[in-house]
Amino acid sequence: MSLFSRKGNALGLDIGTTSVKIVQIKKTPHEAQIVNYGIAPLPPEAIVDGMIMDFEPILTAINQILKEKNIKEKNVSTSVSGRAVIVKKVQLPMMSDEELADSIAWEAEQHIPFAIDDVEVDYQLLRPALDSKQLDVLLVASKKEKINNLTNLIRNSGLNPVIIDVDAFAIENSYEFSYPDHREDTVALVDIGAELTNINIISEGIPFFTRDISFGGNTFTKIIQKELLLSFEQAEETKIGLADKERTPTRSSQFDLGESDLDTSALASLLDEEGEATSQVEEIVSKQLEELATEIMHSFDFYKTSGEEKDIERVVLSGGSSRLHMIREQLSEHLNLPVEVSNPLNNLTFDSKKIDYQQLENDAPYLNVAIGLALRETGAK
Repeated sequence: MSLFSRKGNALGLDIGTTSVKIVQIKKTPHEAQIVNYGIAPLPPEAIVDGMIMDFEPILTAINQILKEKNIKEKNVSTSVSGRAVIVKKVQLPMMSDEELADSIAWEAEQHIPFAIDDVEVDYQLLRPALDSKQLDVLLVASKKEKINNLTNLIRNSGLNPVIIDVDAFAIENSYEFSYPDHREDTVALVDIGAELTNINIISEGIPFFTRDISFGGNTFTKIIQKELLLSFEQAEETKIGLADKERTPTRSSQFDLGESDLDTSALASLLDEEGEATSQVEEIVSKQLEELATEIMHSFDFYKTSGEEKDIERVVLSGGSSRLHMIREQLSEHLNLPVEVSNPLNNLTFDSKKIDYQQLENDAPYLNVAIGLALRETGAK
């Protein structure tokens, strides 16, 4: 599914709230290889509620990656999410492909809470409904202002936008490539971004329910900041200190805070000592995980009330906060489902001359969207 596409090879470009990620993948009949990738941080307020507020730091971040990694490819696949994006599965009367194409704008107008002239609309025919008298159609709409701002920014960076996709579908693409043996399963893909968590329930390669909720990695950081009277940077470092011990983060561009006034002695105490502060941080994060689990359960309830009969078999996490060492166990307990963390590097090789695998593995939780975009078959739905 895409809002705009054109044939050709393309980089995967993920412009998130806190960073820009670019992934370049070379596909052959025998393998898909990451030949280059980069992450560059963004300052606060560059992206707010999924909307571009300040072009310059984003352009700087994109050009920083292209220059440092010596990336020459110009075509780009990117994606959108947030309140200005609507994804909805609808049932329509049985009709031919030509009739569906002719009538989709009118049909979309009945289901999308925006003026039809203000949005870009795309659709995907999923399958005939079970009674064979209706069609299951996935509608996607995004405000034209959002699409235009994004494409203008990309062109101003010297790149050429060939696909505008949706974050949820990019993550789904990454997951299905990484876990082809589980394509038939009914799975909830939960991507925890900085400001939003995206939930996409898929089965047999079909997205049945998609929802964005206003909860992200910054939610953890802000409550740590408030409860422990820390700066935002200190709170972020403290959260990073709770990363899964099996995937201890290294200092990469994603975590490069640059020059700051951090009290490093106080921070070391929070991160290293086995005393009250560490327990306090874990308790704070634990309470927020309960709230996240509640929101995920609400989404599962919406999915069930939409008439879908297939039970969710497991939850698959992605995004930076999927590294929190307690997250799988706590969400599994609250949701009463198996919870695992996606590894978008499954089935991908990499260019060892350009890429340090340990660093790539540490950065992998942040790369699901960019990898899914770079894997896209451009020119296809």
